[in-house]
Amino acid sequence: MITDFRRGEKETEPLVIGGKEVEQVQEYKYLGCIISSDLSWSKHIAKVVSKCNSRLYFLRKLKQFKVCPEILAMFYRASIESVLTFNLMVWYYGATVEDKSHLARVIRQAEKVVGVQFPSLDELVHKRTATKARKVVEDESHPLHDQFALMPSRRRYRAAKCRTSRMRKSFIPSAISVLNDTT
Repeated sequence: MITDFRRGEKETEPLVIGGKEVEQVQEYKYLGCIISSDLSWSKHIAKVVSKCNSRLYFLRKLKQFKVCPEILAMFYRASIESVLTFNLMVWYYGATVEDKSHLARVIRQAEKVVGVQFPSLDELVHKRTATKARKVVEDESHPLHDQFALMPSRRRYRAAKCRTSRMRKSFIPSAISVLNDTT
C-alpha cells in the first residue's frame, strides 16, 4: 500500500522487490485494523459497527429470555465494548464526526436494551489514553518516552509541534493534551 498525500499527479512507479512486482492495494488489514491508503478509518469503523450490531442481536435475545441486567451489562462489556475499544487509541482521534456518531449509536442501543448507562467512547478513549501515556512516561526504555518532555515548571508536558491536522489527531499530541488536562 502506498500512502501519498501529494497534490496533483499521483502516479507511482511499480515497486519491485527481488525481481517481482509488489501488488498495490487501497486497504490492508493489519493486526485487526483496516488501514486505508488515505489513512481514513471509515472502513475500519464500518466493520466494527457491523460486528457490534450482530452482537447487539444476541444482547436483545438475552433480554427476551429475562436475563438480569447485571449479566446483560457483563455481556455488553465482554462482547460489544471489547470490539468497540480494540485499538481505540489508534483510530479514534482520526475518525470523522459521522463515524463517531455511528459508534455512539451502538452504545445507545445497548443502553436501551440493558437499561444502564455505559461510558461513552470519548470517556473510554480519554481514560485509556491517559493510562497508556502514563506508562510511556514511566518507562524510560519505551520508544516514545522522549516524545513526552516536561516543561521547566515540571508540571506540564511540552506540546508536540504539529503542522497538519493528521498529526494533531495522532496519539502523541492527543496523549500530551490528555496528560496536561489531568495534571
